Amino acid sequence: MRAAHWSRCIQVLQENTACIYSVAWGPNGELASGSRDKMVRTWDPNTGKCLATLEGHEDTVVSVAWSKSGVLASGSIDGTIKIWDTAMRHCVATLKDGKSKVLSIDWSPGGVLLCSGCENGVIKIWDTAIGECKSSLKADIDNVGSVSWGRDGRLATFCHGVMRVWNPLTGECLSIISGCGEGIRSIAWSTDGRIGTGSNSHIPAVWSPRSELCLASFKGHEYSVTSVAWSSKGIFASGSLDETIKFWDPRTGRHIETIEGHGDSIMSIDWSEDGKLVSASSDGTIRLWDTTGIEDQPFLTWIFYRISFMIWSAFATFVWCIAQGQDRKKPISWTNYSTGMTHNPLTDRFEPIKIHKSDKTRMILASTFWAVLFFRSRSMITFGLYFMSIVTTCSILWKCRIVRIWVPHEGSGIFIRPIDGEQKSVTCLAWSPDNKLLASGSRDATVKIWNAKTGQCILTLEGHSSWARCVDWSPKRGLLASGSLDGTVRIWDPVSGECTKIIEVGEPVLDLSWSFDGNLLVTVSMTTKEGIKNTIRVWTKNTMECIFVLDDTDKDGVSFDLENPNLLHTSAGTFDIRSGHVVKHSSQFSTRPLFEESQYALNEDLSWVTRQGKKLIFLPLEYRSHIWCSNDTTVAVGCSSGEVLIMCLSTMNKFW
Repeated sequence: MRAAHWSRCIQVLQENTACIYSVAWGPNGELASGSRDKMVRTWDPNTGKCLATLEGHEDTVVSVAWSKSGVLASGSIDGTIKIWDTAMRHCVATLKDGKSKVLSIDWSPGGVLLCSGCENGVIKIWDTAIGECKSSLKADIDNVGSVSWGRDGRLATFCHGVMRVWNPLTGECLSIISGCGEGIRSIAWSTDGRIGTGSNSHIPAVWSPRSELCLASFKGHEYSVTSVAWSSKGIFASGSLDETIKFWDPRTGRHIETIEGHGDSIMSIDWSEDGKLVSASSDGTIRLWDTTGIEDQPFLTWIFYRISFMIWSAFATFVWCIAQGQDRKKPISWTNYSTGMTHNPLTDRFEPIKIHKSDKTRMILASTFWAVLFFRSRSMITFGLYFMSIVTTCSILWKCRIVRIWVPHEGSGIFIRPIDGEQKSVTCLAWSPDNKLLASGSRDATVKIWNAKTGQCILTLEGHSSWARCVDWSPKRGLLASGSLDGTVRIWDPVSGECTKIIEVGEPVLDLSWSFDGNLLVTVSMTTKEGIKNTIRVWTKNTMECIFVLDDTDKDGVSFDLENPNLLHTSAGTFDIRSGHVVKHSSQFSTRPLFEESQYALNEDLSWVTRQGKKLIFLPLEYRSHIWCSNDTTVAVGCSSGEVLIMCLSTMNKFW
């Protein structure tokens, strides 16, 4: 029996710290991954060892896929698709047609044809036996962000706000589903022909391609849903930029469980045929998860949820249906008939009401219900009491997330469930200049200051409205800066605990760093207005004025020069922030190291505290995290439980 507090993570795979964009199970139980460092890797999930590193792509590998026969394909934004012989560890074919970036790939059920989604709305079908493009489908003028081949041979693609289902052999478009939300990033077929989607609207959804209806949508993620996957038993999983994986039951709309453990955005998930779940993250790790108990739902429990679900949903429908409208291709949403507009939660927009035949049926049933109730009431007072009791009961149950609108005939609805429990995972750590204090940020929007020697929390700094994503100490003045996903940076006095200044960045802050003299602060934020990209800004401490802006840059490796505070090192080169010009295209100056040099550290798979490279202390799974820092005597680890593990290592080997 798995204890409730144990981590579901059973294995961590890591080769380096490069962002991993795609991961996929092979038919023989092996794993493949594609990452920012242009490499394709295969893994043994049992031992956690990297079996092969396949080189050949000239840019980021964004998609990997296995055929049914065990052939591995990879797609890259260098515009190529490569077919690999994993046994011999070499590329056997390169598919390329033009210079369009390849954004997504998937194999046909037979394992001969390969589909690729490219720029400019082009979908290509490749015959891998002869290495040629067999046909091209034009979806739209925008990028085809995701493609998925169903077991019955149908092909699902997404482009420019519209999901299409194709017959790839004839090129016929079988279904067009609009209202899916902006920027679908993942499409996955279930075994029974439903389509699951994850998008920038933060809401994973399930669709019926035949009726072109949304069967279910789930609210709970705080940021974009990057990947979705189905288990063989019909459980729907979604991974998100909020660093969590959530499990849903599409039959009842129930949120089953949330798991976390990655220290950065989850980019890809995949569920194997035998029930194993794997996830890849921009923190550079691949994690295997124990899904025991998630799929195994007792029959009586399922019946209870189903019956109560139907009763209360029907009850609420009678009361509220007159004030509710639905577009046949969108989830149910509350409607204001006085304005003639309805809110679509997937696109987060108000759109004109479109009456569907199911609305008319429910309105007739509701009118009949109220007419019978009125004529059976002996007085207006009795009718009023009936009406108020029903409305009050349904309102309370709706607020408690018990009542959900459910239409059995059409099978559509939006299921809303609050996040289970308060998320307190530690997201960042930083030592004070004298190494006596440790600052930590977490998902509960607080920043804590710890005494590194005693392990006691000295201060809890509150003010952010979302995750505290990064912290850094000013080297000279002892101030603490914290950046949050709420789009602000706060400057704190670590003695009084007061927030002295607030910088309104306006976008989720991913990283920040002080200059060595404490007069400048650099922030890295994320924007999704024209695709996901990062923006670097430099601020003055005294006036909080932004004096330098750089767009579309990798967030890793951004720091001030240790000798000249006017020089800023980025992945795009070294910039003079006074003139905005590039000084060096490849950084050759001294920069702040990722982790302070120390004799104590964590090894590559985060399972051991090491001393001068030798294993010293073994860490259980629940204490492993890439959020860690060390100095000459102390190692600190930020855990997914919200705890900060501080180990003070003296010559007498005392541990705090």
